[in-house]
Amino acid sequence: MDAKFSPRVKDVITYSREEALRLGHNYIGVEHLLLGIIREGEGTAVRMLEGLNVDLQKLRKALEGSIRPT
Repeated sequence: MDAKFSPRVKDVITYSREEALRLGHNYIGVEHLLLGIIREGEGTAVRMLEGLNVDLQKLRKALEGSIRPT
């Protein structure tokens, strides 16, 4: 990653890639990015979701349950 991303963004991208591979995908989609954001566990996106009373573990399970391997 040569772009000037913050360490947190680099972590989210890394986690998203790992989630995509774990789920049998060879691309990073929005669903993988969201899983990466949840896995990273900090930052504005997580705070916003928590502020909306989103249960992050339930969201993770729902995402994983709706994703089909390619």
